[in-house]
Amino acid sequence: MSKLIANSAAVHLLGLALLMTTSCATGQNQQTEQVEIQLSNAGFEALDADDSEAGVWLNTLSPRQLGPVKTADGTVRYVYADPEGCGCVYVGDKAAYQIFQARQQTRRESQDAEPEEEAEQGLVADECYDVVDQEGLR
Repeated sequence: MSKLIANSAAVHLLGLALLMTTSCATGQNQQTEQVEIQLSNAGFEALDADDSEAGVWLNTLSPRQLGPVKTADGTVRYVYADPEGCGCVYVGDKAAYQIFQARQQTRRESQDAEPEEEAEQGLVADECYDVVDQEGLR
């Protein structure tokens, strides 16, 4: 009987762990999709891995990190790689990057203004990972 109870407890713990992992993955996917929409709205272009330079970036850059990259012709572009989601990279110029940063700052300020109670009801994904660029912005 005690083995049955122990096995039952183990099954419940395993189920809880799987549920938490699934919640985190779902939250991460939603957060990544939101960032990609925000990048597009700021003027970033989604490039398929078929583009030779985009393919290199997709395979060499840290996933879901936004940062500057020098192109083959010496131009600085801001690149966000998503190998697991869209299998693409978002590429923008300095103007698109500045628009994205300004909107992120506005978004953070509006979130800071929310009542603490609402902030505590945030997505589970906030506890799993954050999409962060080089300056530590969400």
